[in-house]
Amino acid sequence: MGATPRGISPSIGASMRIVVSMLVVLLAVPAMAQQPTAPPTQQAPPRLEPVVVEGVRVPADRTRTDQEASEELSRVPGGTAVIDQTTIEQTRGANLKDVLDFVPGVMIRPRFGAADESQLSIRGSGLRNNFHLRGINVLIDGFIYGQADGFSDFESLELLTTKRIEIYKGANALAYGGYTLGGAINLVTKTGYDAGRVELRSEAGSFGFLKNYIGTGQVYGPVDIYAAFADTELDGYRDHSEQVRRRAYATFGYALPGGTTIRLDLGYTHSEEELPGSLTLQEFRSNPRQQDPSVVQFRQERKPPEPQRASRSPDQESDQHRDERRRLRRGPVRYRADLHGGRRGPRAIRGPRGP
Repeated sequence: MGATPRGISPSIGASMRIVVSMLVVLLAVPAMAQQPTAPPTQQAPPRLEPVVVEGVRVPADRTRTDQEASEELSRVPGGTAVIDQTTIEQTRGANLKDVLDFVPGVMIRPRFGAADESQLSIRGSGLRNNFHLRGINVLIDGFIYGQADGFSDFESLELLTTKRIEIYKGANALAYGGYTLGGAINLVTKTGYDAGRVELRSEAGSFGFLKNYIGTGQVYGPVDIYAAFADTELDGYRDHSEQVRRRAYATFGYALPGGTTIRLDLGYTHSEEELPGSLTLQEFRSNPRQQDPSVVQFRQERKPPEPQRASRSPDQESDQHRDERRRLRRGPVRYRADLHGGRRGPRAIRGPRGP
């Protein structure tokens, strides 16, 4: 039988036609790309409306209003609080406890009744100290007001010359120094711009409490002046707890062109405090108003140092000075306590006799 020729399959023919068509297209594209094209028309860049940025100079702490201070502290991370002048004037204003007693997270306890010396703690910091403060800074107008040992002088703080108190509850006060890990209390004082022409205040209370205050503020063009004097006296709840504090404060400011202000602050404090001392539980139950028996002998008190003469002749020596010399020759006096905390009384420890 002879072989018959077979025809090309229709599917193969269709595939060949597709391949040929693709080759024709690929050869035609380079030829079309070589043809010159007309340059595109350049369009003008869009014009934007002008943008105007306006800024407001942030006022200084001394001339900032209470609302501006609250808005500024609201931007600080962490807990903060502001006590305005109205709140300060509604309290007794004798010590920091009167104005900070109702601030959440702040604990302050005076050492002896209405004394200025207090134990201060913010959210538990500084509780190891029975008095004074640790890890907390007290500032006046943003400047640290303290001593070399880190303690602050509470006796020199006059609240009636303060228009605002800013409280930083924690490490957000590190802007005022590395020692403010536990927080900071900033007292912003008055100036001639926010003090009245004449300010008078007098108040009295139990246990011989009496406080008088007088102040004045004036503005003469670029110059502002504020001066104040406060007198506080207290007999105290306990024996030997009388207190007298007299404070004077003045500030002079001069506003330079451009917003800069030069300011001079002056302060004076005269403080006398009798320290009643601590009592045992038995002594407290017997008479809570009595003083520590050792205070009767040594007259513990805090007064400003008196001027001393460089030399003194024996004829000019006072009786008190002779008694002091005799006591030193007898030796120091120590105290011992039994297991129940009751004091047995002084026990003289003989020392070497002096001349």
